[in-house]
Order: sequence, then structure tokens, then C-alpha cells
Amino acid sequence: AIGAQVQFDLGTYAQSTPDGIDNRMPVGARDLGSGVNLRRGCIFLVGAFGDWTVNLAPEFGGSPDGAPTLYAANLDYTGIKPLTVTLGYFNPWLTLQDSMSSNDYLLMEQSSIVPIAVNLAGGSARAALGMRVATDDYCVAGYLTGGTYGAQGGGLLNDQQTGATTRIALRLLRGEDWNLHAGASASMVFQPNQNGRNC
Repeated sequence: AIGAQVQFDLGTYAQSTPDGIDNRMPVGARDLGSGVNLRRGCIFLVGAFGDWTVNLAPEFGGSPDGAPTLYAANLDYTGIKPLTVTLGYFNPWLTLQDSMSSNDYLLMEQSSIVPIAVNLAGGSARAALGMRVATDDYCVAGYLTGGTYGAQGGGLLNDQQTGATTRIALRLLRGEDWNLHAGASASMVFQPNQNGRNC
């Protein structure tokens, strides 16, 4: 299967600056940045054979856009229902927003605290091994994590990060048009990423 997610931003500012006050304005407000940005430009390539699935997702977007990178490259095993075992570079489930597609966010982006908390031991293109058990009424997920894609230094001298993430979520009550959801998440870094000078 093949798919894509494209979110393209276009913005402009109607701004005029009277003569003589440029030097009193903050630098960032003197010329606001009109232009375009490919916020997300991800191509999804998926291959399945029996209980095995291979996912490859290069990412061409970002803020700012420019250099292509990797969103995910992983192998899933689903032979024991409802268990999914995953190995590779991917986004380990950690928070509610982190566990859903950006196509399903209520707002354009996650709240600021989500990437701050998630990126300690999780986040996109994180090397990880783990599993999740998910049904319509509960989800339990746990992963051992390493560094992010591209975190290793060019000289291969740095010790990469190791950590772990876990998430438990329950649908406690439900109705025809409502649900009561509760969840808890935790992460821990065992070994921070180090460069060659700190080894």
C-alpha cells in the first residue's frame, strides 16, 4: 500500500513600518516572515505478508522544511491478537495525542507540553522495541527506546540514549455518543545521549 500526508502552509502579513521607528521595534517584528512551508510531507509505504508488516515513511516536511528525513521505518508482528510487537524507528505510544494521527488532532498542532514530555524518551523516528495490546476498551503499551534517527555522531563515538515508555488507557464508560476515557503515561531515560567528548 502507498499513502501520503501533506499539510502545506501559506502565510502573509500586511505590515507597514513608518519611517524612523524601525530601531525601536523588536528585531523579530520589523519584517514578519511571509512565505510558504511544507509542515508535513510524509509518504507511507506499507508491505504485508501474513502476520508481518513493514512500514517505511520518509518525511519531506518540517518547520522549517528542507532536508528530507525519516518519520518511521519499522517491522510489526501481529500474530497474537490483539498484541502488536514493533521493532525499528517509529513513534512509541506515550500520550493521547501522541497515539493518534496528526490528521485527527482537534487543533493544527499538539499542545506544547506533548512534544516536550514525549521527546525525552519517545517521539517520531525513535529507535524502539516494544509491544502494545489494544482493543476498543483498553490499551497497554510499553517500549524500550534508543536514540532518534540521525542522533549518532559522524565519528560514531557517542553513546546513544536508552530509555523506556509506557501507556495505559481505558474507556471506563460509554454511551451512544459519548465516552469516558482515562489514561496514564510514563517515560524514563536510563542513559542520556552523549557525544564523543563526554564518553
